Amino acid sequence: MRTYEEKKKILELHEEGFNKSQISKLTAIPRGTVRDIIKRYNGYVSQLAEEVDSKSTCWGFESLRSYQLKSYSYLLGMYLGDGYIVKEPRTYKLRVFLDKKYPLVIEKVKSSMNDIFPQNKVGMVYYSGHVEVNFYSKGIIRLFPQYGLGKKHERDVSLSEEQREIVKKYPWDFLNGLLHSDGSRDENYSSKYKKKTYARYLFTNKSQDICESFRFICNLLEIEFKEHSKRKDDIRIFSIAKKEFVKKIDKNGGKKY
Repeated sequence: MRTYEEKKKILELHEEGFNKSQISKLTAIPRGTVRDIIKRYNGYVSQLAEEVDSKSTCWGFESLRSYQLKSYSYLLGMYLGDGYIVKEPRTYKLRVFLDKKYPLVIEKVKSSMNDIFPQNKVGMVYYSGHVEVNFYSKGIIRLFPQYGLGKKHERDVSLSEEQREIVKKYPWDFLNGLLHSDGSRDENYSSKYKKKTYARYLFTNKSQDICESFRFICNLLEIEFKEHSKRKDDIRIFSIAKKEFVKKIDKNGGKKY
């Protein structure tokens, strides 16, 4: 019996245009087996994912345990920043794009996906400067009702009541997800304080709903921030610069690695 990874590789090569004989040589799997796998899944990786997904019991928030909800809170923040959902022929695919400079963030996104859908295989696609972490499931749109066509800042991506309750229970995970996606930590130069530099966190976004989610979580955690906008493109910029709050965020995992 072939593993999920072997089946996935066969179907990926088939989607890329390789014929059965070529796939057999590249994977060292008999041509007959290659033929049967392609036929069984109609040549689509998404069909394979659907079979795995059918064995999963995770279809809604009510089925998630506490450790899964914690991972979900983080992944929700990451999705709002660097992720999007694609409709496949018979399922959905969540894709999160991450900078290669932060391997621990990549690993955290991967482990969060594994926590939420343990029976669904998490995929990794490597590009020149970034990595795509993804997985397939019909349950994605149940857990991420923000799914829709078009850019996030042009549609409603506000948190649902269920999501707000989860975020309230695991606020640091959600904030870290937002900061690890559309946030940064840098050393800012200040001539006011004897020309010294000081650490600060920045968060930028164009979506009014995502900005409201950032305000919500900062207020919940009692973290002070300043806010202004770039008039040209209406991007909101949030700055957290007070030493006590920067240290607090550092302590709770907000810094990227």
